[in-house]
Amino acid sequence: MATLQSIPVGATSKAPMYGPEQTLRPAAILTLAAVTSTNDLDAQAADEVELVADFTIGAGTGCKLRVYTSDDLVTFIEQTVFDAATGNLTQLEVTIAATSIRSFRFSPGRRYVRVSALATGSAVGTSLSITGRAIHSARSFA
Repeated sequence: MATLQSIPVGATSKAPMYGPEQTLRPAAILTLAAVTSTNDLDAQAADEVELVADFTIGAGTGCKLRVYTSDDLVTFIEQTVFDAATGNLTQLEVTIAATSIRSFRFSPGRRYVRVSALATGSAVGTSLSITGRAIHSARSFA
């Protein structure tokens, strides 16, 4: 039988806390035009977001994913990341060129996350699903 441990007041958890995994885009064929995810990830107060893309290449050359964030579910802004090579902010774009499952993390800066995707080369036989979850850093327990 497992024993429950109490957490003392003022203690800090060192392990990150993972939110529930959410499906942003169920498995479906891509098109050559960008299509946004069917669901948005609520990343309220998250330090990071982890997205997982499960891609089947088919007859094309790959796919491109772009990430957008919003505070109000109305105005979505391109998510940027710091490019150490150039010293500039650049749009978060992920290119997948082979059948694979890819995971990537970023700090959202806003509450909601949306992803757009498009096939490159040809859409015949492509398939893409995307899941995501919020990650919260260590927390203090009051």
